[in-house]
Amino acid sequence: MPSTYTPRLGLTLPATGENPGTWGALVNTGITSLIDDSIAGNTAITIAGTDYTLTSTDGVTNEARRMFITATGTPGAARNVICPAVSKLYVIKNATTGGFALTLKTSAGAGISVPNGKTMVLMCNGTDVVETTTQLASSNVEFVQSGTGAVVRTAQAKMRDTVSVKDFGAVGDGVTDDSAAIQLAVNALSSGGTLVFPFATYKVNTSILVSTSNINIVGNSSIIDATTLTYNSAVRGSGAVFRLVSPSTTYNTTLASTAAVGATTLTLTSATNAQIGQLIRCISTEVQYRNSTAIAYYNDQNKIVNIAGSVVTLESPLQYALTVSPATVTVYFTAPISNITIDGFSMLGGGVRQNPLANGLGPCGVWGNYVENVTVKNCKIYGFQGIAVGIDGARDLTVADCYFEGIGPNVVVVEGQNSSFYGAYSFRARRVIFTRCIGQRVRHIFDGSETYQFVQSDSIASETHQAAFGSHEEVYDLDIVGNVSYGCNAGVVLRALTANVTGNTFNGGITTDLGITTSVMLYTDPGRARFTISGNRFNTRATTNGAINTNACCDQLTISNNLFNVSFDGINIGNADGSYENTVIVGNTFLFDGLTANATAIRFSFSTGINGVFEGLLISNNTATGYTGNMISLYGASSTATPADYFKITDNLGIAANTASAGIILRGTSYYGDYIVIRGNTQWGDTSVVVQISEMYRMRSHPVFELNDEFVKSNQGNRSVGYGASSAPAVLNDATLFRGSIINNTSSSPSGPNFWIVTTVGTNGTITGVTGSITSGTNTLTLTGNDGTKVYAGSYISITGSGLGRVRVDSIDATFTTATVSSNAVTTVVGAAVTRANPVISAGANLV
Repeated sequence: MPSTYTPRLGLTLPATGENPGTWGALVNTGITSLIDDSIAGNTAITIAGTDYTLTSTDGVTNEARRMFITATGTPGAARNVICPAVSKLYVIKNATTGGFALTLKTSAGAGISVPNGKTMVLMCNGTDVVETTTQLASSNVEFVQSGTGAVVRTAQAKMRDTVSVKDFGAVGDGVTDDSAAIQLAVNALSSGGTLVFPFATYKVNTSILVSTSNINIVGNSSIIDATTLTYNSAVRGSGAVFRLVSPSTTYNTTLASTAAVGATTLTLTSATNAQIGQLIRCISTEVQYRNSTAIAYYNDQNKIVNIAGSVVTLESPLQYALTVSPATVTVYFTAPISNITIDGFSMLGGGVRQNPLANGLGPCGVWGNYVENVTVKNCKIYGFQGIAVGIDGARDLTVADCYFEGIGPNVVVVEGQNSSFYGAYSFRARRVIFTRCIGQRVRHIFDGSETYQFVQSDSIASETHQAAFGSHEEVYDLDIVGNVSYGCNAGVVLRALTANVTGNTFNGGITTDLGITTSVMLYTDPGRARFTISGNRFNTRATTNGAINTNACCDQLTISNNLFNVSFDGINIGNADGSYENTVIVGNTFLFDGLTANATAIRFSFSTGINGVFEGLLISNNTATGYTGNMISLYGASSTATPADYFKITDNLGIAANTASAGIILRGTSYYGDYIVIRGNTQWGDTSVVVQISEMYRMRSHPVFELNDEFVKSNQGNRSVGYGASSAPAVLNDATLFRGSIINNTSSSPSGPNFWIVTTVGTNGTITGVTGSITSGTNTLTLTGNDGTKVYAGSYISITGSGLGRVRVDSIDATFTTATVSSNAVTTVVGAAVTRANPVISAGANLV
């Protein structure tokens, strides 16, 4: 009887009495050696472009019998390795070239994939190939944390606390594109969790989409090489390494009725699809303000906290009223993703590819759309063309402890291209914090637009191509606190509704550097713009525009307790297109180096006066040393209909350079109204006068100039006010002008040598082309043929036939046709000649 074979390993079963003379050879060849192969045998197979079937022959050595199988070769694609459909244990190693997986399976059954470079222990159960680790599987191994109260968990549950990108095939060699593997890892966190990047360099050519809440992405200082990252220029933020986007549908409707400023409810045309927790955005067609190139419309970012019918309740009050007629308000709402953290990466951008301001911003580090509670921290982001970290439509964003670097130190700045890398940018958001970051050679380290409750703090910026900090579009409640800039084009740009700039240091370094530029504040809703600039240090010695340069308008501007170490102007307020109301400049210190001509501490530089409302100005308790121009140079309003008024300039101290002009000068070609007070100011140095008034007829009535001290080398102790249109005006010492009295100080007596008054002694002359009419017993004079160069407030005149001697014009209207004089007429006259008497100064006279 011949031998038979075992059904699984094909071992020889000798028949009774078979070949008794060769029994040893039969046993050794057909049984012992084959058992040895089955337990410890090793075979190598070569995969060459097709599936591979293991050899399987009974009673002799074959590939399927051996325990260990090593696959080599170049499969060119994922391939199958076919084993017999009998129970057997295999240890298979995929050592092929090309990175493809091999699947060990039976011809008709299922199999197990072995990744390239991996070794796996597998078992055929007679039908399918399965994993053999049932008894030792991590799901069956207990894990107990140290510490009282720790509970028993499986090792599998413990290891699945986090997901590694290498669990899904990320290589991290800096060459292989790991985008797909990283995306699979992110997708695996469908219910949230922590995604870990073991330290390595990961090549990312395709943006990683994050659209699930509660995800913590930990970089462990890994490098993301995004130098060849693709993007769609038509979609903003499409080229971000991490793109955070809500998968929810965005719905829209319109506002049904007007909502007042401060309101927390909106009545919608339809609240269908609205849900509590959605982010809501209102965009009105009503113009909010305009800047130099565009019109901005009202935009509010909010959140729905309650719904009752068509009425939704907002988390935050409205900043502005939303008017539904004639404007239209479109309301958008979307459920956001939330609670996302990105921590500990170095990201390398690909530099300039095209103008990012004209497309989808180009490659970015992190971009979010309709997200909330997002934190980006401990990241270093280099050489991206668009934005390192940016969001569009978000609440509660924090960017902290990050480093941003744009172009190299020797690269020429091309505006709109390599100059358009922003460190952190907030667009249409509420509650944003950018803090403890460093940025150099970027366009702005921080910037924002249409953002509410915005903080930029404790950061350092160097060599920015535009302003280091601030906002270039409408921003509300902006706090810029404790930052430092070095050699930036500007320290801060403020295009905002409300802003506070406190405790910063701005260090110059390039010829165009500025401290603060407030360049766009032209609102359609006056009375809302409020800025405070306080407690800052300006070391901006090279600037030609002023350490603080405002060329727009503001409704409440406070500049206080700042230190200016400058070469040119300290504060330069100027632009004829706007208005200033309630401006306070107090307690500042100006230190000039005396090297630049016409350097002025506080300059209002409207060349013909401001074209708008200009009232409520307090300049007090400021100190300036070494200025070569003026301490304070002021223009009024450009219109006689709305002259500048309610001004008070008091208790300022100027220590002028030898080449300085007047301490305080009120410029001509502009108009002042009532309540102008200049009192108690002091100037030391070789200058002309402490106060100079150009073309005083442009003052409407009763300005007060008194107790202003001037101490010059050639005129110690005199207290003087200059007036007139010339560059060398006459001097009225310590005058309360146009009221007849000049007050020295409380220790002087009317007969003292330094006590001066204005008298009516002077040369008369007919004023050509001017006639006057006045009624007996009144002091109202109607003038014909007059203008601001003939009869004006402060003139001393006589009216032929009226019975008046020389009288003073106490006030005159803006058209210079109706004047109030200092005495009542004795006789009524109509069209009488008007003559003028130039006043002179007399000493030691009584008050009049």
